[in-house]
Amino acid sequence: MIDGVTGRTPELFEGRSSGRYAAERVQAVLERLLAEAPEMEAAEILAAVTADLHAVYRRLGLLERAAAPNQRFGATLALFRHRRDGDEVLLVGDSGVRLDGGAVMQVDKPLDAITASLRVAAWHDLAARGHDRETCNRLGRQIVFQGAGQGTGALEGLFDAARLAAIADRAVAASAARFPAVPRAAIAALVQGGIANGQFVHQNNPESPLGYSGVDGFAIPPALVTVARPPARAARVELFSDGYFSHPPGFGVQAWEAAAEEVERIDPDKVAAYASVKGSQGAVRTDDRTYVGVEITSPAPARAASPAPAPG
Repeated sequence: MIDGVTGRTPELFEGRSSGRYAAERVQAVLERLLAEAPEMEAAEILAAVTADLHAVYRRLGLLERAAAPNQRFGATLALFRHRRDGDEVLLVGDSGVRLDGGAVMQVDKPLDAITASLRVAAWHDLAARGHDRETCNRLGRQIVFQGAGQGTGALEGLFDAARLAAIADRAVAASAARFPAVPRAAIAALVQGGIANGQFVHQNNPESPLGYSGVDGFAIPPALVTVARPPARAARVELFSDGYFSHPPGFGVQAWEAAAEEVERIDPDKVAAYASVKGSQGAVRTDDRTYVGVEITSPAPARAASPAPAPG
C-alpha cells in the first residue's frame, strides 16, 4: 500500500502532484526490487526507494529546495511479504495492515490529533456563531493548514487576532491533556505553524517527541520504522490507507466501505468521534481511501505419480 502525501503547493512535476509523483516512484522501485530480489531486507528496500527519490530531486533541479522538509515529495508505505522464512510487515507512515482479522498494525501519530484539535476548535467557534457547515469546513481547513500563527487576512473577517489566539489556546490545552508526555512547547509550536509550517520539522526526526516516518528521499530513521514478523503465516491480508477511520470485523471491500459510510453518518465533518484535519463536503470525502484484501491459499500438495505398468 503506497499513499502519496498531499503536496504543500498546487505545483505539478512532470504533470503530476508531488504526492502522486512520489507514490509512482516508490511503486516502480518496489516492483523492480522485489522481482529481482524478493528476500531482500527491509532496510535495503527503504534505502533503495530513498535513493530513487533523492535522484529525482537532483534530476529536476530540486535538491537544494528539498533540504527543507516541507518542500519534499512524500509517500507512506505499508508492505506485506510472504517470505520463505515467515511473513513480514513493513510500515513507514500511517497506512495500515491487518492479518487474519486480528489487531490492526498502523502508526497512530499524536501529531495528527494535535493539528486536528486546532481545526475542531475553529469549527466549533464558527458553528457557535451561526455559520453554515461550508464556512466552518472552509475556514477550519485554512486555519489548520496555515496554523494559528498566520495573519488574519485569509480568514474572511471571521477571526481577529484575539479570537485566533483563543482557539489556539483551546487546542493546546486539549492536546496537552491528551498527550502529557509531549512537551507543551512542542504542541504550541505545531498549533502555531499548522500543517504547512509546523509539521514537517518532525518528519523523519527521531529526536522529536512528535517524530514520524515518511518516504521523502532523505534518510528514514530505523527508530521510526515498524518491521514486524508475525509468529504465524497469515491466510488473509488487508492493507489500507488512512482514509478509513474505522476498521470493520468483516473482510473485503464491501465491509470496509460500509464502515466508511457509517463514519460519514456519525461524523461527516470530522469534529467529534472521528476528529481530523479535514471534513467531508458534499460528494468530496474527508480523504481518499484505498483497500486491498488478499486471501493466501497454499498450493495443493503434488500428487504422487502412478507407477508405470510392469512390462509384459
